[in-house]
Amino acid sequence: MMKDFKNELKQIRTEQKECNEELKKLKRESNMLKEKNQILIKNIEIKTELKEIKNSVDILEKEKRINNVVVTGLKVDTSDPLALKEAMIDFVKQHL
Repeated sequence: MMKDFKNELKQIRTEQKECNEELKKLKRESNMLKEKNQILIKNIEIKTELKEIKNSVDILEKEKRINNVVVTGLKVDTSDPLALKEAMIDFVKQHL
């Protein structure tokens, strides 16, 4: 009787150790999954922000192209913005 009790107690302790080990393993796995989830959430946020930035850049590039005028046949030997502006004003006044 006492021997049976000892064996049963020993078996219960063994099962308890196994359960504790399994619990520790599950906790580690849960922590790893939480970290991975945080990384994935951050990646999604970054991708969303990148899409918004690309859209903004596309809109700005389209607006910039709309305001650009290409003039051919105008000979200017300078890259000075003021001189270019003056040459353009003179060209438009003469031809329009």
